[in-house]
Amino acid sequence: MSYCLNPVCTQPQNSDVTFCQSCGAKLLLRERYRAVRQIGQGGFGKTFLAVDQDLPNKPACVIKQFSPQIQGASGLQKATKLFEQEAVQLNILGKHPQIPELLAHFEQDGRLYLVQEYVKGRNLAEELAQDGAFSEVKIRELLVGLLPVLQYIHDNQVIHRDIKPENIIRRDDGKLFLVDFGAVKIVTGTALLRTGTRIGSAEYAAPEQASGRADFKSDLYSLGVTCLHLLTNVEPFSLFDNGENKWVWRDYLPNSVSDLLGTLLDKMVEKAINRRYQSASTISQDIWNSPNQLAKQSSLKPVLIGKKYGYEDESGKVITTLLFEALREFSEGLAAVQYNRLWGFIDETGKVVIEPKFYEAYGFSNGLARVISESQLGLFYDEYRRSKNCFINSLGNIVLTSKVVDYVGDFHEGLAKVSDKQNPLKFGFIDISGNIVIQPQFYGIAAQSNDYEYRNVGDFSNGFAIVQINLDKSSVNSKYGVIDKTGRVVIQPEFDAIRDIANGLFTFYLDKRWGLIDKTGQIILKPHYISINGHLPFLRENGLFAICVEQKCSLINRRGQIVFKQEFGSYKNFTSELLMIYKGTGFGLIDSTFRFILQPIFSEIYPLQCGLARVRTQRNFKDKYGWYRYGFIDHTGKIVVKPKFLDAKDFCDGIAEVLVKGLIGTKWRKIDKTGKFVD
Repeated sequence: MSYCLNPVCTQPQNSDVTFCQSCGAKLLLRERYRAVRQIGQGGFGKTFLAVDQDLPNKPACVIKQFSPQIQGASGLQKATKLFEQEAVQLNILGKHPQIPELLAHFEQDGRLYLVQEYVKGRNLAEELAQDGAFSEVKIRELLVGLLPVLQYIHDNQVIHRDIKPENIIRRDDGKLFLVDFGAVKIVTGTALLRTGTRIGSAEYAAPEQASGRADFKSDLYSLGVTCLHLLTNVEPFSLFDNGENKWVWRDYLPNSVSDLLGTLLDKMVEKAINRRYQSASTISQDIWNSPNQLAKQSSLKPVLIGKKYGYEDESGKVITTLLFEALREFSEGLAAVQYNRLWGFIDETGKVVIEPKFYEAYGFSNGLARVISESQLGLFYDEYRRSKNCFINSLGNIVLTSKVVDYVGDFHEGLAKVSDKQNPLKFGFIDISGNIVIQPQFYGIAAQSNDYEYRNVGDFSNGFAIVQINLDKSSVNSKYGVIDKTGRVVIQPEFDAIRDIANGLFTFYLDKRWGLIDKTGQIILKPHYISINGHLPFLRENGLFAICVEQKCSLINRRGQIVFKQEFGSYKNFTSELLMIYKGTGFGLIDSTFRFILQPIFSEIYPLQCGLARVRTQRNFKDKYGWYRYGFIDHTGKIVVKPKFLDAKDFCDGIAEVLVKGLIGTKWRKIDKTGKFVD
């Protein structure tokens, strides 16, 4: 089939002939490109699906016919010049793996043409129409995938001016592409702005763009509006209340979203330029700094049922109809599960969204999950997993295959650590496109674990990674330092160990003691302590660290000031609002004001299960037969079932088993959450 490119042809459909059978126009462009059918049309030209007949496999391509309605030779000459300039820019931009490559640009029969790579897939408008409103996970995946592309074109001094769902294509393998920057919009935007011509699609355009003064932040606004449209499946004009002069998109959400994502989108679509995000990289940084919060933490927990596993909600109700041989915890709304020896993924409703087809799978991080796609029986385990590591998106499509033979880790904040082919203990980092952005230059020692991680080179967190740096050519004389995302060393390699950042600070180990240091290398606490911990939810939420010297612990703030000096013996996590501490002879709970919510009178406080936690009395509260007594407390520390049972099991489905004395010996009975017997 052939399609005539003559704009006035009345019967453009043709067979594979040289000239149009209706108007006589030549059907091949440059004796090479044959249009097959029209796939788009705008105010200044048309777009056609075509084939490149010069190449053996005749690959598909896209022809853009540019025919501006400009009067006079001078205007056409200016448009032609600008077209040539834009073609040069597109030639540069097309080197990015998520922008269609420019194949040719020329003039023929008085009309200007661009020929670009064809991206086979659905644009997001089609995806929205067919699949419905996007989830928070899919919006996050969109931002993670597209923001680096925007930053790239902005770095090349190009403004897209027409970002909308129709101009974002998800290729069949799941990779996102930004399309339609074309000469049409750029040229008319440059040549005709003085006449007040509006650029882009009105419902997605930023206020300053509508008045002809688009800048880089206008693209960020358009991407934000695109996200609102995809989240709500409601046209953008309906998401803004002109009477109140504010966005009301939350009123149209079919599913709630996290506060963090809501705040991020609100800032992207600010009407005032100065209150909007100033760059795509800044948005990316906000996403990377809180990757787990953008996809809400799941309340579902794994539960053993017989010899297989499922998931239960906070009430203890099992939500999965299928049971699995093995599973992992939820991350970014999905969980890896093993069924019939193969791994797939389920969502939080228990629905299988990625069919089991992988030989190993790990959790999602930054919109990607590491999987092993082929069985390599007969290989040693480490050879097997490192030879077939690849990454899938939330649709289950493989979007990145490791180019590093020895090792590739999970993505954190858009980067994954990789090992050097020649020296497996030498590490660098790749981005989500598979490009090496920090050359392998840091060292680590393999530590065999369930996930075969390398313990001495850290993943990125809050924009920083802990690395081991050799001070000379030997692997013996090495210390730990910290790098930023450019690979620049920000904390010099002077320490025997450094732990991950917590509450804006790092803990470091020197001369067999722990201290605190900030990201500039300034020491906040000199090394004096046996241990320092700032990672428990209670500590992290309140900006605190627990410090211990000679088995006596206190709490300090980020400035190193002691705020709770009770010299307690040990501490454990209970909730983000309460900390469990051991003082005197028992465990109790304190809140953020350091007040005892539950006095330290229990020999053990167990983790929360289905909203309640078991507690066990101290030794001096044993009965005359030597039995401890068990009861239950809720998440606030309130005793809801008094300690009176000889033993107890955790709650499940609102019921717990407890051991009581019978007429002869003891027996197990069932109680509800009020302590009432229900059997």
